Amino acid sequence: MRCYPPAARPYQLRGAVEVAFCVQPGGTADQVSLKGTTGSGLLDSAARGCVVQRAAPFPAEAAGGCFTVPVRFGLATDERGRRNAHPR
Repeated sequence: MRCYPPAARPYQLRGAVEVAFCVQPGGTADQVSLKGTTGSGLLDSAARGCVVQRAAPFPAEAAGGCFTVPVRFGLATDERGRRNAHPR
């Protein structure tokens, strides 16, 4: 899933963080928190949104479970040497 924030591109921000959350009945996430920081509020916010907001609603089987998802942001170089933003 690609969720590198466009506003971070000019600064070539990179970082990694873990997003922790629990899934409630009905497929919503609760108790969302970051374990650590990427060092950038912009990337931290994008990590939280990428994992929780874009993945919801969660399947019924996940209800009652708590999960931790690693998110890593970086810039890759394409075959022409141009930088492409993506999480790894």
